Amino acid sequence: MRVITRRFDASENSAAVLSFDELTRRPLLRRAATGELPLDYTTRVSVKLSDKTRAQIAPMRMGRYRAEHLVSFVAQVVHLVAAVDVDIEIIDRVHGETRKHAGKWLSSPAATFLEEVCSLQDPRSSQFIVSTHEGRVRQIAELDGTVVGRGALLTSDLRDEPPYIVSVGGFSAQRNTFERHSYASYEDRQLPAGFFGGSSIVGVVVGDTQDAARARASVTASKEAIARWAKEQDDLIDSSRFTPAQQVDICHALLRLGAESTKLPFGFLGGQFATVDQFRQAIMESNVIDVPVNHTDFRNGLVFRDINKLTTPYFTSVLHSTVAVVSKSGSSDILSEEERREIVEGGRKTLEDAQVDSLLNEYALRQLSNIATEVWFSKPVFTIERVNFIAGTAPAGRLDSWAFRMTKAN
Repeated sequence: MRVITRRFDASENSAAVLSFDELTRRPLLRRAATGELPLDYTTRVSVKLSDKTRAQIAPMRMGRYRAEHLVSFVAQVVHLVAAVDVDIEIIDRVHGETRKHAGKWLSSPAATFLEEVCSLQDPRSSQFIVSTHEGRVRQIAELDGTVVGRGALLTSDLRDEPPYIVSVGGFSAQRNTFERHSYASYEDRQLPAGFFGGSSIVGVVVGDTQDAARARASVTASKEAIARWAKEQDDLIDSSRFTPAQQVDICHALLRLGAESTKLPFGFLGGQFATVDQFRQAIMESNVIDVPVNHTDFRNGLVFRDINKLTTPYFTSVLHSTVAVVSKSGSSDILSEEERREIVEGGRKTLEDAQVDSLLNEYALRQLSNIATEVWFSKPVFTIERVNFIAGTAPAGRLDSWAFRMTKAN
């Protein structure tokens, strides 16, 4: 490693060189030779890898279709310094690759900024992210004008690690970061605000750490700054580019960040997709909310209905106004096999607090419960039972199903 530097206001002849071959040997400090430091630089850091294989890391399974691709040494360095306020040139003479990082990352072209943030991604994924998100890149700022990040709400369905950087002193923290602002607990009965999860942002957020290696870092931006940025993202999103189910996912991401969308649907409600405010209004005018649950005879399986798998009757029938589907269900059955058998045989069961907590681990359901609690001014009573989803005023007909029912407490 070799560092050549001089004061910004000193002459070229004042430049000094600090070099060492390995960490176990003492470094050498000397005067720089003429021309050793380029005229337009005040500091140059050179790192030489004696093992050429270290200039290329092993293949990584990344990308939507799990295609293998190599992440070069240059790409790793670009990702590391994405938020450094210094012009940096990275040269890999082994593989003939060169990249330049512009120090003004807060005002650099959005496409260039995103390319650096996404430098570890599969090239096709990176190009897609840049092309679909560059128009929404905005700064995250506190009320006093302090900039604490820059990026766009991530609206792509990525299967690999999201392009999200927590920057400590300009350098990217390692990817196993923890969050400063977590979900609000159910007991708090508050909307979760200020949560930066891996699926929320493509960009850089300023952070802090007590780990010298920056293996773990926490976001230093306030909840309010994050929420204001998220609200701006909501205004910028072109909802016509997304399917209703994708719009629901984006709405949930915004809610996690403390912004309630006025145009994107929170879920399916009473025969159509509806915003949070429309959910709030419908719940205010009703005493129950029914979340459909699919039942399979084998092992008395009970699984929440997936918003991506709504069948024709949900759109053609006259449903009562608070039949609600808000989440993508997993393949796992809810509750234990013994509890499900008891429910199916009895036809109805009032759930205990521990059972409710296990069901409300799913974000969208917990959020729906929070909205009901907010509107009804009390925690709902939770049951699983057989109900008819058809509205009482509709022509003859039934759509019977198991439901996770939230009922307004007396």
